[in-house]
Amino acid sequence: MRQAHRAASVIAALCGSIFLLFLVAPIARLIGAGGADGLRHLFADAELRSALALTALTATSATALAILGGTPLAYLLERRRFRGRSLLAAVIDLPLLIPHPVAGIALLLVLGRRSLVGGTLLDLGIRIVGSPLGIVCAMLFVSAPLYVSATREAFARVDVRYEAVARSLGDPAWRAFRRVTLPLSSRGLIAAGVVVWAR
Repeated sequence: MRQAHRAASVIAALCGSIFLLFLVAPIARLIGAGGADGLRHLFADAELRSALALTALTATSATALAILGGTPLAYLLERRRFRGRSLLAAVIDLPLLIPHPVAGIALLLVLGRRSLVGGTLLDLGIRIVGSPLGIVCAMLFVSAPLYVSATREAFARVDVRYEAVARSLGDPAWRAFRRVTLPLSSRGLIAAGVVVWAR
């Protein structure tokens, strides 16, 4: 029995090592190919710095919007039971199943210049296509479902009885959420936000 367990551990460690090498080797090779001088030259490029700044700004904006809209939605899906709940959860997950080029086409159909929403916004002076706002919309569309899913899991790990105790002591639902649920699920929420920002 011990030998079988040891053999299984060795096989698992070997498979894990190969998989880790597969993930790390290309990144290490990429960094090594350019070296410190190559990286210095890259970051000396004004266009690259501008692109990095735009990426950081749009990713941060998309993450903030995902947190603002996704947190209450995730809490609703996790804590409330209502008709159509499973369907709503499935609809939210749909962008995860759509290839990114198809997702871009779908967004263009809704937010493009010839669409009702995009045309109306353009008349108001708000341009979506080809603007940082459009990038934020695209990032939000493909990453918000991840945030909602991860946040639901974080809320699920918080025992609902803690909220019930807070409410029995006189806290309204929103205060119990702020004082009990948010602190207890904060690690999961932060991890979800990091995943969205990195995506």
